[in-house]
Amino acid sequence: MKILKDANCVPPAVEIMQQIEAKKNEFSNCTDSELKDKLGKEIRSLELKRNLLLENQ
Repeated sequence: MKILKDANCVPPAVEIMQQIEAKKNEFSNCTDSELKDKLGKEIRSLELKRNLLLENQ
C-alpha cells in the first residue's frame, strides 16, 4: 500500500468507493426516472464489485 500511496494511486476498492459516492450524488440530484434506473443499476454493480474486491483481500 505504501508504494501506491507514494505514487499517488489509490487501491482499486477505494477508487470504486469514490465512484459509488459520485454516482449516489448524481442519483440524488437526478429527476429523470430512466436515468435514475440506470444510475441505480450502476451503483449496485459497483457495490458488488467493491464487495468482491474487499472479500478477496
